[in-house]
Amino acid sequence: MFNILVVEDDKNLRKLITICLNKNNYNTYEATNGVEALQVLD
Repeated sequence: MFNILVVEDDKNLRKLITICLNKNNYNTYEATNGVEALQVLD
């Protein structure tokens, strides 16, 4: 299974992308900006 980091500042769009990916058996992580994304990666 693949892990995907979704980085999007729009909450609704981020949730929609995450839901679609989860339905297709991807593990997802969310971040709202680049700084937060780097923190998630650590």
